Amino acid sequence: MTGTRGYPLSYQIAATHSPQAYTLAGRLPAGLVFNPATGLLSGIPLESGLFQVTLGATNTGGTTTLAFTLTSRPALANQSATVPLRQSLNLQIASSESGAGVTYTATGLPSGVVLDPASGLLFGSPLQAGVFTSSISVATGGASAAATFTLTATASSLDLWRLANFGTTSNTGPAADSADPDGDGSSNLAEYTAGTDPNNASDVFKILTAIRNVTSYTVTASGKASRTYVLERREAQGSWIAVASVGPLGISGPVTLTDTAPPAKSGIYRIRVSAP
Repeated sequence: MTGTRGYPLSYQIAATHSPQAYTLAGRLPAGLVFNPATGLLSGIPLESGLFQVTLGATNTGGTTTLAFTLTSRPALANQSATVPLRQSLNLQIASSESGAGVTYTATGLPSGVVLDPASGLLFGSPLQAGVFTSSISVATGGASAAATFTLTATASSLDLWRLANFGTTSNTGPAADSADPDGDGSSNLAEYTAGTDPNNASDVFKILTAIRNVTSYTVTASGKASRTYVLERREAQGSWIAVASVGPLGISGPVTLTDTAPPAKSGIYRIRVSAP
């Protein structure tokens, strides 16, 4: 018979020839009781393990016995957690078991995350973004239970950009938003937005040409894949207004934006770049 620690369990001894009494020899898990008059074993097991007992049924003709194994499995349910990519974690697998003699296992964990088999603690830091469903188990006293642990390692597009260019997702040091490791005058955050290489001073967002005639004002700039470009204009002390847009671009290359109704007098233009 198999039950689970902490959950109600009931077992009726079945015997023929009208037994007058029942017997049970051996140790039951705490929380279970045996009724010798009815042969009913019931209760809520409060410990896990294998329990070897001998059942008996008695009538006027004598007593018959039978070896019986009761398995009280640990309580272990499917679990999940969400953590940031490359950030330290300490996650305890929740089960009914702890202490000496308890062993945990886990397979399919993301790279960078390990399990302490004695305590069931998951620690480390995930090195890959994604959803990882691992098989977990806990065993003690010869009884075991299995479940799944789904760990989701999340990362923003900025995190992944930092990781690709600096080997870290931390907003510190050369990878900080405000840093300018290639010394080209653009911060990392500006380079991320523009899609340029933060470690290459020659890879910068720049205006290639600007042509004005009577009916239009056309600007060509260096473009990057997946970015959106908006040409904005302001006259005198007025507000910025969008006059043209292109994107998101499918591939990197020059992007051309045209104001088809430029002001008769002076105006100020700028290009606003948006990351995906």
